[in-house]
Amino acid sequence: MIIGLTGTKASGKSVLAKTFGAKGFVYYSLSDIVRKEASRRGITEPSVKVLQDIGDELRAEGPGILAKITLDTAGKQDDIVVDGIRNPGEVEVLRDFGREFYLVAVDAPQQGRYERLLKRGRASDPKNWEGFLEMEKRDFGDGKDMKGQQVGLCMDDADYFFWKDHQNAYDADIEFTKGKKGFFNLIEKFGERRRPNFDEVFMRQAFEWSLRSTCLRRHVGAVIAEGNVLLSQGYNGPARGIKHCGERGGCLRQKLKIPSGQQLEKCYAKHAEINAILNAGRTERSVVGATLFCTNYPCSSCAGDIIQAGIVEVQYLWGYESGGMAKEQLDEAGIKVQRFDGATPKGFVRFWG
Repeated sequence: MIIGLTGTKASGKSVLAKTFGAKGFVYYSLSDIVRKEASRRGITEPSVKVLQDIGDELRAEGPGILAKITLDTAGKQDDIVVDGIRNPGEVEVLRDFGREFYLVAVDAPQQGRYERLLKRGRASDPKNWEGFLEMEKRDFGDGKDMKGQQVGLCMDDADYFFWKDHQNAYDADIEFTKGKKGFFNLIEKFGERRRPNFDEVFMRQAFEWSLRSTCLRRHVGAVIAEGNVLLSQGYNGPARGIKHCGERGGCLRQKLKIPSGQQLEKCYAKHAEINAILNAGRTERSVVGATLFCTNYPCSSCAGDIIQAGIVEVQYLWGYESGGMAKEQLDEAGIKVQRFDGATPKGFVRFWG
């Protein structure tokens, strides 16, 4: 079996790797290949930018070259964990190798990761907030240079998402290995495979509804549930009977060159969260006290409607708390907002068929 680890810098991937090591997995890191190449070139204390540049140069031979080198090195070892995956080509090589493979994405809040990065004090790490943000931007890439860093695309393809704000010691493995959201009880190798929990089911349904979206820029889905009962669903698209942008010859916002998150009223579509709330009203179902599962972090407009509707919790799959009006409103209203963790919508099929 092969376990791949991808995710943001200083998010706790190495701690989870040790958890696998305790179960007999042999550890490999794609980043170590890059560091060895830097050493071969006589660079004794490379900066993170230098390491990123060298990684890009190596991937010029093929986006999956680092994964291929690792597999050649590992040989016939049965169980390995591969850390430092930053390009979809590496994921593809590992998925196609012929062994059971699962990709785990790891993330944590930016501020906590920055503080942890400063504390660990690696010579290659940035020394200030601006450098940290520049490293993040380079790590996630722009979606175009497929030989470069594309951590975001790798995380989007993960089978399991682990989100944890490590306030103190790296104790993530406790939640990772036990409880209703544990990873190891998804793998038949470690015992009887558990059923999906309701958070995983509802986020999978939100993802499925996002596939109905007619938006030309981003597909978003949402469902509202109370306890274990599904109440409503929605996706971003125009009101009933209104033409969508594909039927109008293109996206109005793109034509007007409106940046993301600005002038939201200039759009024919209603957001997924609003449509889910309104659909509940059409069937006379109350969402007071309910939880909203959404594939993306809500915008400031949706945040106000979520509060007014009486929803008490939001779980989101992608995106970050912007720190703007959306977060401000949700925090002030006492809405519990958390990043989803568990088997991802894409991993759902791989685990349960």
